[in-house]
Amino acid sequence: MRKKFRFTVESLCLIYVLLLLNQTSTYGAYHSKEKRSTLWNPASAKIYNFSAIPLASIKCNLQNDLCGWKEVTGISNFGWKRQNGLEADASGHGLSNDFTYGNKSGYYLIANFRNSLKPNYFADLISPPMLLPKQLQYVKVKFAYNTDISILQIYAIYPRYNLTQHRLRESIFKNHSHQWYQEDFTFLPLYPYYQIIIRSITNAKNILIALDDLEIYPIETNCYTDKGQSYRGNVSITRSGILCQQWSSNTPHNHSFKPSTYYNDGLVSNYCRNPSGLRNSPWCYTSNSSISWQYCNVTKCQNSSDTLTYVDPYKNTIPIKLVGESSTSGRVVVYHEGEWGTVCNDLMNDRVATVICRQLGLPQPGKMLSTINEGTGTIWIRLLICIGNEKRLENCLISSWNSTFCNHSEDAVISCSGKTLTTTSAVGYTATVATTKPSESRTAVPFVLISASFFVLVILTLIYIRNARRSISRRNQSTRQSATQRPRMVAPPSYNTALNEITRDPNALKELHHSPTGESLPDYVRATSNARHF
Repeated sequence: MRKKFRFTVESLCLIYVLLLLNQTSTYGAYHSKEKRSTLWNPASAKIYNFSAIPLASIKCNLQNDLCGWKEVTGISNFGWKRQNGLEADASGHGLSNDFTYGNKSGYYLIANFRNSLKPNYFADLISPPMLLPKQLQYVKVKFAYNTDISILQIYAIYPRYNLTQHRLRESIFKNHSHQWYQEDFTFLPLYPYYQIIIRSITNAKNILIALDDLEIYPIETNCYTDKGQSYRGNVSITRSGILCQQWSSNTPHNHSFKPSTYYNDGLVSNYCRNPSGLRNSPWCYTSNSSISWQYCNVTKCQNSSDTLTYVDPYKNTIPIKLVGESSTSGRVVVYHEGEWGTVCNDLMNDRVATVICRQLGLPQPGKMLSTINEGTGTIWIRLLICIGNEKRLENCLISSWNSTFCNHSEDAVISCSGKTLTTTSAVGYTATVATTKPSESRTAVPFVLISASFFVLVILTLIYIRNARRSISRRNQSTRQSATQRPRMVAPPSYNTALNEITRDPNALKELHHSPTGESLPDYVRATSNARHF
């Protein structure tokens, strides 16, 4: 029993070292500065899309696509679906009319419940990367909604700087009339690069949540972006110095751009505008009867100097979030290859939870909990093993990425005692974020682990070979002793005579093995006859 136990322990140690060696080698290649450029494609950064050219403004009526808006899978409990009234009538779920056109052919977004909906489940929708020109200060967010009983929260996030979500607005709706409403607000971004997150939180089991006409644009007063459709300045003179005609007037030029019709385009007084982005920059009808319209003397905004500069702020980190019902507990999600994904709770224990709490800056120790809310999207990690004293998750053993052996009912959920040090609060859910500081270099960690693992591997291999040789030597020695000490079988005299006669005749010996008489002979007689025959 002792030899068997020692062999089992050494085998398990050998398997562990092989896994550790493979993991640290892969991790080191993935995160090293020299190899990261070939292993990580910036275009795969799907959620934050650092390689994309940021937009100054966006207006999306969802008729053709989502215009760059995306679901935040991994964090959300459910997603969004683009559909129109015809599809709603066919499926029995949704609205007959959209907000933009008010008919069945118009498209909108509706909550797509991929699993059983529960109270306080939520879905996030994130905008494409945005950039506020340096001459401007404020940004307006505008959208249409149609919901039963839910909470809508709007966040600003600045992924190029950190992953903290800053809540801008919260609205609680209790509407059963299935009517479209529109909401807008203005905020001052903390950084020029930003994205907007619209989060919908359910308050009931069977609800309807729909969005349409998603708009984000800077308040343009002294310059314009794109084609100037968001310009709201007071310039009222054309480039040639002609005074502009009032938008509400048909004199001297008759036109269809009435303030009552284009109420979202800021057609106030005789200020230069570009309703619906019809032309290339702000313009107006002139007060000169012989000149219909002209472009106005409005300058275009200048973008920041690093507009097209790609920055990867998470090249040396595995960012983590806790998404849950309080500021100190929730579902564990990690950011990898441009997406947030969940972690399987296979073999996870309180030591792993403690490491996660430590990286998040939360009180320790941590504790594993049962799955209280299921995520969506990719399950990034299947097996996660920590000793318990690691500072960050990337110092633990991660068996593989993109697991296909778990489902979201096995999403890891942990609790950290006490209150958070840094957190973004929200009704129903919080998202605590942690990343590694850029100064905390880990390039030496994989090398140390690989060296130590190789040394331990050599030692365990030598021990394994030594024990195997000893085992074979003992087995051979036991066989020789058995052969020399085995007592000789002696048949009774009556059988010896008959056996001598039978073995002289091969045909008789053959009959002995197959006849009923032969079958009844004792085993030692048959064994002796076999030995003599062969």
